[in-house]
Amino acid sequence: MAFCYTPTTFLIICSIIFSTCTSSDNQGIPEDIRQLPDLHIIDPDDEPISEIELTRKQSFTDTDEVLIGRPGDLTADEYGNVYIAEQSPNHPEIYSFDPDGNYITTIGSHGSGPGEFQSISRIQYRDGYLYAYDGPLSRFSVFKNPYPNNQGDYSAATELAHIIQPDTDDPSLPNEISESFLFPINFAVTGDHQILTAFKPFDSSIPSLFYVFIDQEGSINTETILEIDSDEHVVDYSSGQMLLPTSRDALVAISTDGDIFTSNSEEFLIKVYDRHGEYQYALYKPYKRRELDKDKLASEYESSRRRAIQDAELPETWPALDEVLMDDENRLWIATLPDDPDMLEWWVLDENSELLTRFDWPKYKEIKEIKNSSVFVRIASHETGLTEVIQYDIEMEI
Repeated sequence: MAFCYTPTTFLIICSIIFSTCTSSDNQGIPEDIRQLPDLHIIDPDDEPISEIELTRKQSFTDTDEVLIGRPGDLTADEYGNVYIAEQSPNHPEIYSFDPDGNYITTIGSHGSGPGEFQSISRIQYRDGYLYAYDGPLSRFSVFKNPYPNNQGDYSAATELAHIIQPDTDDPSLPNEISESFLFPINFAVTGDHQILTAFKPFDSSIPSLFYVFIDQEGSINTETILEIDSDEHVVDYSSGQMLLPTSRDALVAISTDGDIFTSNSEEFLIKVYDRHGEYQYALYKPYKRRELDKDKLASEYESSRRRAIQDAELPETWPALDEVLMDDENRLWIATLPDDPDMLEWWVLDENSELLTRFDWPKYKEIKEIKNSSVFVRIASHETGLTEVIQYDIEMEI
């Protein structure tokens, strides 16, 4: 059960609506969180209303026609076709597969011209269009889906619809954006094809990301600016710098209705805004973070980096959250870090913030997309070094 209170009405709600609510329900909740308007607290003792089963259905990997070197980001369309970004140097391409795992075609190639990439960091499919972000070129390439009716005719070439080059030189941009650089570690596309993406301050001492909407012409809408805490743990070592997994990341997901779900991975706290950036409510679950053992963390790295980690000033705990995703049925999927460092615990909430299900999942099976009643997972083999994409069917029983 999720329940809600505002600071001014909490006592009334406790006494009238929730007969089981006592003053002890507040204990342990940080003051700044308790003061949030319309705070929905996920009861730690709640049992999920459903059981979930993920059944392996299909793999998307090397074929006689294509060899995937380093699979990066991935996405799927509503017809079951899957798109995988290649991260190998000098081979930035997107491979498309049909629902049966058969290779269809390659989208894009290496270069700087239309339809070409220097690198592909993120891809996302939305309503007939495939979006790909190229970091070195600071632009989004938008491809029109050539399979509009999924009739099995894959002969049509993928068509570049247009390129979106964000107008970062606009003199009217506020300081939050003009003194930052485009940083789409993740981006989301709304139903009207606005791109929600992040800007990161040049000043590394500012522990925030600024999220804004960019339209199809590249104009940056500064009427909506969401500031989300993001504290990267970067340490120097003999050969350069490295980003540690202890970082407190900004996590963002967007619903099909355009609602924006934001979090900093430090707490199990999700703030929800409408598409205009107006605060709606927050979800919170008291969560005990796992203690951080720096020596154990350092042992996972090569010797040249271990001393830098041991000497670094790091928090005493791991973050609470690892990932926040939204599926195409507006269910919110939240991954937490339990005591077992090799596992993630996933929580699935419905549109009313009710706990649908909860399950443990191996961390190396990285859930990247939830669509078409399926989970799409990127799996890296420690033994072979190879990476494959697997589709699992979702079955929930109430």
